[in-house]
Amino acid sequence: MSSTAMYGQIADAYLDFVQKQFKTSMNVIFYGYNVCSIKSHEQIMHDSKRISAEHLITLLSHHFETAGIEVCNADGDADTLIGKIAHGLASEESNVTVITSDTNIVVMLLAQTTDEMEIKSP
Repeated sequence: MSSTAMYGQIADAYLDFVQKQFKTSMNVIFYGYNVCSIKSHEQIMHDSKRISAEHLITLLSHHFETAGIEVCNADGDADTLIGKIAHGLASEESNVTVITSDTNIVVMLLAQTTDEMEIKSP
């Protein structure tokens, strides 16, 4: 199996999981990595070297966007970005669910929660 096919299967597995878990529209936020351009994504797909976390995020971002999932990539800690997106969506949509295991995000959202927001922490 070529590395391109293997990476494609990895991206498909992540996409399948996300779509099964969250059957409605969603925003996915990746943080802590400098995301490469699409041109770099193409180079990754043809590179037989071991994929790094940064490259995996680039691959998944592109794959999710192609499937119609909105993706945001934070340059560093994403707590504030997650809060901003959640509050923005809550003002536009009838229901927003934030799923996180990050205690800082949970505390921040609890302090700023609205009736339209549901906060879950696994």
